[in-house]
Amino acid sequence: MIGSQDGECESVEVPNGEHIDAVIVYHYGGAIRNLQFRLSDDTFITIGTNYLDDYEQVTQEIVNLSHGEEILGVFGKLATRG
Repeated sequence: MIGSQDGECESVEVPNGEHIDAVIVYHYGGAIRNLQFRLSDDTFITIGTNYLDDYEQVTQEIVNLSHGEEILGVFGKLATRG
């Protein structure tokens, strides 16, 4: 990581023997609201808001990792300070 990070981090680990098949990104209003990681056993790990229905037009984008690509990490800010 370059720079500093303030606030709480959420750490998610993929169980041994599993891998990420896809990342589903839900975004609205210029911000990512939720990330879902679909694992090789068809289970999901979800981070972010659980209230996607509160947003009128949430866009879903799926990034398939069909060639065995590996993700080192994901970093993002959950809220701005004002």
